[in-house]
Amino acid sequence: MNNGGFAKLMSKIRLSEGAGVKRGLKLFLLMAVALACGKGYGQNTALPAVAPEDLQLAARVAMAQGVNWLKQKGAEDPDGWIVGPVQHRKVISWTNIVSRYSRKTYTVESPVYEYSNVVTFIPGSVGEAPRKVVAKRPVRKIGVKTVEQEGLVPDPKGPIIKEYRRPFQYDNSGVITWSARTVGDAALTVYALRQAGVADTDPVMQRMLENLQGHVGTFGLPDQTWDLAWLTAVFAGTPGDQAEALTQQLVSRLLDGQITEGPARGLWGPICVHHGLLAALLRDYLAAFADLQKKELRLKEKFSKAAEAARDEALRELNNQKALVAKCCQHGVRFGSVEQAWTPDSNADPKIFLPGADHCLYNQTVADMESSWVALTALSIASGQKRLPIESLRPKIARKLGVQATPLPPPERSDAVMARAANGLAAQQARDGRWGECNLHQPVTKFAAFTSTLPVPPDPKGFPPLSSPVTSASTLQGMAALNSVGEVAGMERVRKAFNEPYLAGLAGSRRELDAMLATFLPKPAVRPVLKMTDYDLILTLARPLAQGGEETASIRANDLLLRTLILAGTTNGAWGRGILPMVSSTSVRARLEALKAIPGRVGSRPADPVELNKAHLWMGNMNIAREAEGFATAVAVLYLAGHVENPATAVDDLAATPSLLELRADVEKQLLSKVKPGVTPTPAVATTPGITNSAPRIEAEPAVAADGDVPAIEAPPVNATPKADETF
Repeated sequence: MNNGGFAKLMSKIRLSEGAGVKRGLKLFLLMAVALACGKGYGQNTALPAVAPEDLQLAARVAMAQGVNWLKQKGAEDPDGWIVGPVQHRKVISWTNIVSRYSRKTYTVESPVYEYSNVVTFIPGSVGEAPRKVVAKRPVRKIGVKTVEQEGLVPDPKGPIIKEYRRPFQYDNSGVITWSARTVGDAALTVYALRQAGVADTDPVMQRMLENLQGHVGTFGLPDQTWDLAWLTAVFAGTPGDQAEALTQQLVSRLLDGQITEGPARGLWGPICVHHGLLAALLRDYLAAFADLQKKELRLKEKFSKAAEAARDEALRELNNQKALVAKCCQHGVRFGSVEQAWTPDSNADPKIFLPGADHCLYNQTVADMESSWVALTALSIASGQKRLPIESLRPKIARKLGVQATPLPPPERSDAVMARAANGLAAQQARDGRWGECNLHQPVTKFAAFTSTLPVPPDPKGFPPLSSPVTSASTLQGMAALNSVGEVAGMERVRKAFNEPYLAGLAGSRRELDAMLATFLPKPAVRPVLKMTDYDLILTLARPLAQGGEETASIRANDLLLRTLILAGTTNGAWGRGILPMVSSTSVRARLEALKAIPGRVGSRPADPVELNKAHLWMGNMNIAREAEGFATAVAVLYLAGHVENPATAVDDLAATPSLLELRADVEKQLLSKVKPGVTPTPAVATTPGITNSAPRIEAEPAVAADGDVPAIEAPPVNATPKADETF
């Protein structure tokens, strides 16, 4: 850096009053390091690389500005959310508009559907049992009929005049809508700020931690793997007994949520649930519900104090069992409406809507690399904080039911989960060391006996194979996932058992990263634009992909990626843009692509004809929206925090600098002046452009005869010997 550039830069850094001599000295030393190196900033050079001290300064400035943006967003939100729900405003005043119409008669083709019964349990008020509702739902289009209709059509010169009220003014209250991943993205912002050195005692951090705890305490643990994983990352690093207990519950759900059957064995999907445990708890819930109905009938036939006490005891038993189901799966008792958005309390004001499940979890499950990677990342973080239990939790139940309680499946041991994950990742790896998206969709048969309440058993012939292309993100996520297994189970054990897949994964990851970097910064002095898929990849790279030495540095510490990320930010310190309309997991997108051409497989409204016992997809369950700016900024801050020296010092030194905006513009100007076209990628091994995981046909288990609404399910094996893929 020349003396003129140094003087100009120092003149733009004006410390706020009260910042103290210590902070000024730190900044002076930082600039002095750049001056001593004598190259880089403010100097025309033909070197394609930026001087390390210049890039480090730019990264520190960008990170500090990103931290400021996230904290300001949380401070300005009335409820303290950095990333939070969408709040629909109430109308407080109206205006009138006039429209003209003409009456006409016309014919339309109306579809004719075949219907089936779908059972839903609707929660009652406090102290009341849920209502069992049997509704007919169209499942298949069987023809069309011509219908003559008469109605009004818009006509500017029509004789019929109608006056309508339209909203004119709003207030800030109203319906609150949570999308899937919103809670996870909110937790990700807290995790990123903490990694950047923001203390938990910071008012914004305190409010966010309280919000996350309050959300879980009010609505229970979410079922989405993404949400569970980032909540785990946050509370694993939060001190206190309450946070530790919550971490144990979150980790337990992640351990239980691993898929243990079929081609997807060892992986995770967007929904994290233990089907065997849920089946046992639901069976007892239905038994408790049937027992309550019997006692209510007796009380109605002949009132007595004893009959009333028996009814009250049955109601308490039902509510206790419902609470157990909710701890296993938030959507547990929703049955036929499990995929639709829902409200826990229809009488609440404001009314709160939560997202539906990504799929009908009672008869099918889905896996993908993204979900597997984020689950293993969270387990690795919990293990690093000494909060990974030996095995998952199981409820201790004191039964008072009139029928024998269903035995619960044994807990999932964390070492077995890690071994299954490593074997599953190795099985999904291509020969050239890369990984595809691992999009798999397969039937679930644990609920095959629930014929009176669920669309079961599943039709194994109704599950087409899903496209699972190789991408840079999926390859790097596969490597990161295998590395997370090593961080939990011991890297020596993993390298000994899976050394060949591990080394092949490193080589494949390097090739994919080189190929991706070649697309960045194509023109000098032009600010790059990152896609949201790029942020998925950058988030993966926020943690090391390999343990030790050159293996880590060659993949993680990349100056071009760091420079690109800095330049992709906005001048106000944020990254990303607006609200994304479609950011669901890769398995959701792959299912949509495979199923949209098949009649009766994709629906968006409750009345749409969808064959529920086959592979299908609901699009209207509020699972596909994301606040892109908050997510992308959190990812950028997290990545930058891992690539600067002493991030907490950088935030302390720079975040309160009044001229931070000017400083950011100045350092970016220097980066843009030295941009060269991207790197030359390493030639990739000749291979097909993608991997398609064609799952073999899975025969459904025969349905077990059910006694009324209470199904009979098989008891799980006791003290089963670990399988070959459950040990290293």
